Amino acid sequence: MNRRRATRVPCGLFLNEISENGIVPCRATNISETGIYLRRLTGGVLLEGEVVQLELSLPGEPESLWAAGRVVEQVEETMHDAAAIEFVSLSNRDRNRLRNYVSRVRRRQLRVALDGVSRLPYAAPAQGGALFAP
Repeated sequence: MNRRRATRVPCGLFLNEISENGIVPCRATNISETGIYLRRLTGGVLLEGEVVQLELSLPGEPESLWAAGRVVEQVEETMHDAAAIEFVSLSNRDRNRLRNYVSRVRRRQLRVALDGVSRLPYAAPAQGGALFAP
């Protein structure tokens, strides 16, 4: 069952998790308008239900985006601890910036996919036949 409310796009964004213990560097592997999947590059485990503060930079944006998020899933991976984070607090301005970023990435993915389809060889239907059989 897919619990996601928004479409995710792949990314390789670096970000900071900020807590009373300091700054923990992280890397996001995908992002949506409502959340992010990140891997902690150092530090301990994030616990489900924990609220974290995040600072990330979107490509082409001069200012950082700030968000508070709740850990909805904690994943122990081989090299790093990872977590799915649902955004619980994001300014309207930052939410719009994030929405625009996700839309740009989705449009780029679509262009690449359509370009790949347009390069496929075309097979004309047989004389008097249909392209697809019933």
